[in-house]
Amino acid sequence: MNTNNGKKFIELLKKREKLEGTKVFGMLLNLATSQYAVNRNYQELSTAIEKYERNLEIWAVKNRALLDAFLREFSRLLQNYLSSIYSLIQHTQQFCKVLSCSELNKDYSEKLKDLQINDCLEFVRDLRTYSQHIGLPII
Repeated sequence: MNTNNGKKFIELLKKREKLEGTKVFGMLLNLATSQYAVNRNYQELSTAIEKYERNLEIWAVKNRALLDAFLREFSRLLQNYLSSIYSLIQHTQQFCKVLSCSELNKDYSEKLKDLQINDCLEFVRDLRTYSQHIGLPII
């Protein structure tokens, strides 16, 4: 009797995995994780900038090792932030494509149009492309 119940349970799990709602829920979790990564990377980058701005002595010749370490860490944080933005954009595009909901696609297209006229967005996109395909910018 137990093995029969176990088989039914496994069959139900397999059916649940094929449901549209399960797929959408998984994509939403993916989007939430991407959003979290962007926010967390932004916080870490902002914290590094604030720390730098409060400690201008880092530029003293005697502190060259500290400056080099900071610049290396800043480059890492910048790379993480730029990459996470791109990932969020890609995950959002994939979500809209898979879901194929006309209302969602309309809202998404409108938001894209608003963003495309923003010079800052273009700069961030180009900086991400440069960082990913050419090298980290010299700071």
